[in-house]
Amino acid sequence: MFRLFKRDETGRIAAYHEVWVELKPRRIVEHWGMVGTRGDTDAHRIKLLRSLEKQVDDLLDPARALGFTEIEPGDHQTLIVEYLLSDVWQRDDVLKIREAEDALTEVLGWTGLGVCEGETVTDTAIELTCRVLDPELATARIAEQMAGTEFADYSRIYQE
Repeated sequence: MFRLFKRDETGRIAAYHEVWVELKPRRIVEHWGMVGTRGDTDAHRIKLLRSLEKQVDDLLDPARALGFTEIEPGDHQTLIVEYLLSDVWQRDDVLKIREAEDALTEVLGWTGLGVCEGETVTDTAIELTCRVLDPELATARIAEQMAGTEFADYSRIYQE
């Protein structure tokens, strides 16, 4: 995946533009928008007679011309989504933990906010670690998108 971001006049990261390759069904997916929104998506068929790298660059070059750039890892902050251990959340339920990670990555990725990087299991909780650009906005989007799902029962979301 190739991700570019654009800062507003205050220096805050405000927009994203990303591209990834899906070998099946042989396409390049382009996704862009304002950070915190689902944005827009377009799919481009991979041309077999052209370099894949060139095809990706052709999609990213217009965004680069508008001031989109890669960002430093330090631009992300750590956000923890905590689920208390219970009958519903058990430390050895690897499938449910992976599904929760995937759900968080779905919310954060499709809004340009970040990604869920994994879990830590403590004596009392399962803590899912997310790397996000804007913790307040990420918390709001997680709360909105997880409401009504099997992952809505987190005990808290906090910044580390």
